[in-house]
Amino acid sequence: MSKNLVKNTESIDDKFIEEFVRIPSGLPILLVNILDEIDDKVELKRMEIYRSHPEFEELDKKEIEITSQLLKEGKFKQAEEFQLQYALDFLKEYPQFQCMVKGVESELDNDFRIMINSIKEAFFGEFDYF
Repeated sequence: MSKNLVKNTESIDDKFIEEFVRIPSGLPILLVNILDEIDDKVELKRMEIYRSHPEFEELDKKEIEITSQLLKEGKFKQAEEFQLQYALDFLKEYPQFQCMVKGVESELDNDFRIMINSIKEAFFGEFDYF
């Protein structure tokens, strides 16, 4: 069963993004994707940091290299789990960014929530799929 991060973008602003891209650690792809929905220049901002901190680029490549290797070996589930755990470990190390994620849910949880909300809409006229 696949698991996903439940994003929370309410408290994210430019200052938050600037602090995130300057972190001296590999930035998890799943978290970058969340921020990319708010500011499509997140990756470019991180690349600009590479000029003064080229070691950050190497840190960012580690997740990609491990994930790519798992995918080449046909270990799709392990690759997905690795990326999720990589993001969760990052959030544990840098708690100031935890607000961007409400938690983790399985696809089944998400499908169940959509089903319940569609029933609520049908019977009570409430529209809230997510």
